[in-house]
Parts: sequence; C-alpha cells; structure tokens
Amino acid sequence: MSTTRMLLVRHGDSHSKSDGVYAGPRACRGLTDLGRRQVLRLRERLTATGFKPDAVYSSTIHRAAQTAGILADAYSPLTPARECGLCGFHLDDSLDGLSWDRIREEFRHRDESGRPDGGVFVPFEEGNESWAELVARVGRTLTTLATRHAGGTVLAVMHKESLEASLIAFGALPLYRDFDVEIGRASITEWVTDDDPAAPRDLDRGLGLPVRWRLMRLNDTAHLENIS
Repeated sequence: MSTTRMLLVRHGDSHSKSDGVYAGPRACRGLTDLGRRQVLRLRERLTATGFKPDAVYSSTIHRAAQTAGILADAYSPLTPARECGLCGFHLDDSLDGLSWDRIREEFRHRDESGRPDGGVFVPFEEGNESWAELVARVGRTLTTLATRHAGGTVLAVMHKESLEASLIAFGALPLYRDFDVEIGRASITEWVTDDDPAAPRDLDRGLGLPVRWRLMRLNDTAHLENIS
C-alpha cells in the first residue's frame, strides 16, 4: 500500500474573530484582507515545494470554503468539495450571528437554573453539539476522505476544533486531555499513513482494523513569518 497523506489547514484570519460573533452558515463574512494574504502565502509555499493534492475539501462555512478556493486555484481543474463533517461545533441556528458574550451569558443563565452545564459528552444547550459528538463526526469524515483517496493526497480546510479532533481520530489521544493545543490560522497539520485506510473490518468484533498514522507537522506557520 502506498502512502496516504492528509494535509489539514485551518482557514485564514476571518471577520468572525474581529466581529466577536459565532459565525455559522448564515453570519460568516469570510476572510479579512489579512486572512487572504495568509492563504496566499500558504499557497506560494505549497506550490514552491511541489505539493499537489488529489482532492481539495473544506467545511461548508464561508471562511473555510474561501480559503480552500484560494488554495485550489493553484491546482486547476481541481475544485473544492464542501463537507459538513469538517465544520467546527454545530450550534443551534438561533445562535448564528450572536456575539460570544451573549452566548456565554445565556449559558451562564442556564447553568444557574440547574440545567446540565455541558462538557465532553453533554452539550451546553439543546440543539448544540457536545465535544464527543464533534470528534465522532470529524473522525468519521476524515476517515472517509482518507479511504476515498487511499494512496493519494488530500488537502482539507477546517476549523480549530475540528483540527484538534484529528489528534483523537488519527492520534488516538483521549477525548479529554490535560493540555491545550495551538492551531494558528492558515497553519498546516499533516498526517500520513502507510497502512490501508480502507482495510477490511474485523467482522467478529465489529471494529475497524487499527491504522497507524504519523503526525508529520502540527501548527506549522513558517510561511506566515513577518506577515502583517
């Protein structure tokens, strides 16, 4: 089996950060000028090294899709495909566009009322996703893409939390860990495996055979040096 390569990229700097809002499918205003410059720098770096993906994917959120489009311009006729499984937290539609301060205040109000305060397995609010649910969704999507392009190279544009989920899906870290991980905007995280991502299932146990992934890069932002 030849090597399967998954190059995971966080989207560039976006208006949602400066706006201080949860920017989902409706409210996302895409990349800032800085964000576009970050992604162009990344594209220059990738093409200079001879990198060429077999497929390009992004989440369905505008800032990620815009990032993927800028990167994919270097690999015509490849066009990015949108995968909802690569999104960050799925929150209730009613929160889309609200400030994080307003959302946190709502969470605090619900906490004081005696409702579950959320965490690894329980969402903070009905209609939202728990961390465990996000990890399962992202892990399933990444595994599907690796299987679909076994022996090839996938470029996928994602979000901070969905990139963190790859550490669990491919690296077998626990759902809850005692340290934080920095995932910068327009950064590179790279996973490779020489195993077959589409290996047959163990029918007796109902489990997939283990695939051994190697983490080649994490939060690689060398291309963003001195950018402003």
